[in-house]
Amino acid sequence: MRYLIAVAIADLSSLYSWNLNLFYKHLINPYQNDLEDSSILLCRFISFMAFVSLQLSSWYLTLVSLDRCLNIHFLFWHRKIGRANYVIYIILIVTIIIVLINSHLLFLNGYQQSNCIPFEKRTCIICYSHPNDPYYIFPKWEKIHVIIYNLIPFSIMLISNCF
Repeated sequence: MRYLIAVAIADLSSLYSWNLNLFYKHLINPYQNDLEDSSILLCRFISFMAFVSLQLSSWYLTLVSLDRCLNIHFLFWHRKIGRANYVIYIILIVTIIIVLINSHLLFLNGYQQSNCIPFEKRTCIICYSHPNDPYYIFPKWEKIHVIIYNLIPFSIMLISNCF
């Protein structure tokens, strides 16, 4: 049950992180700029929340599938390791690992560019990029994100559901 509460919280935060930008872009901002382009802190925080919430959601669903498989095949699982107080620790460990994997986005993502001509501003925020490596997020980090978000959880869920 606690896994599903964690899934609901992760899904809710991922929906808010993606839809908040669309709401700002199309309803509030007359120039239809992204929310990430308004400051370097928002760029880093929104991108961090987007990646972390999606990965947490998939990993929490993986934990649900794995927990059900272990409850069926191992009788001691529910009595010893599958108890509610251990579930909280498992959720916290997975959350800490995902946050640490994505923590570089809080420090290295985005930069300020001076004399930005396309937007006729003095400075522009270039999000999802790095001044020394323009392909820092797309496609480099996207490949790692696909493995963490899709490939590994899908493989674990597939194996768990085959038993």
